[in-house]
Amino acid sequence: ARRHARTVMRVGGALLIVLGILLLTGWWDALIIWLRAWLGATGLGTSSL
Repeated sequence: ARRHARTVMRVGGALLIVLGILLLTGWWDALIIWLRAWLGATGLGTSSL
């Protein structure tokens, strides 16, 4: 993990920037709505317990 720490930090930072842009533009809501619908249709969003 230490060997790849710089790469992990850069990828994490990039993901935070992308998330911030999605939140500011309103696309985050659309993405979550689509993801919930997709998970519900595939059955992956349900618990088997």
